[in-house]
Amino acid sequence: MKTVTGALYSLYRPPRKSLAPAFLDALRFSMRRQTLPKATVLVAAGCFPDRVYFLASGSAVSYDGPDRSNPVLWIRRADDFILPDALLSRQQSHYTAVMEQDGTVLSVSAETCQYFCETYPDTLQLTALWLIAMRKREYERLAAIRSATTVAERIRWLLHQWDDAFAVFPEAVLASYLQTTREWLNKQKQEGFDLFRRDRTK
Repeated sequence: MKTVTGALYSLYRPPRKSLAPAFLDALRFSMRRQTLPKATVLVAAGCFPDRVYFLASGSAVSYDGPDRSNPVLWIRRADDFILPDALLSRQQSHYTAVMEQDGTVLSVSAETCQYFCETYPDTLQLTALWLIAMRKREYERLAAIRSATTVAERIRWLLHQWDDAFAVFPEAVLASYLQTTREWLNKQKQEGFDLFRRDRTK
């Protein structure tokens, strides 16, 4: 629970002094803890999302469609929340999200999330801040891709986000996330690592 609370507080800039004790108590009581294996489906395309997740460990990847053949939309890692867009609008999800690694998740049901939104003002504020943070993260990814003149530069940017990316994620996932092909990723991977190492030694 401390990790979840820390992640919630981190959404505020500057940090807030406290969240409502009643909200934190209700959240603590409502959360379900699960250890999930790799490939567990968290959100299925064409279905109504039924939970909000917090990744205590592991990672998850979202695909713009029903399976891994579709483009990667986002990657979430430990200490990230997964709040399906369609859950807020009560619509069917257009994407699929799956565990990319074995991991532990904490979650609340869609009904509980709705109740929190109606009962605790902190929930609406945190949801809005999370959505802003995720849109900022996506904007930075797309800006890095568009400004890069080579795939190696995209790889350098990726390694600055997660220096263990190639050890954790399949190359097909990373290639899609960087909007390139596996062939180009392999061709320019070493140069990307070299650029990253030069940055680290400056």
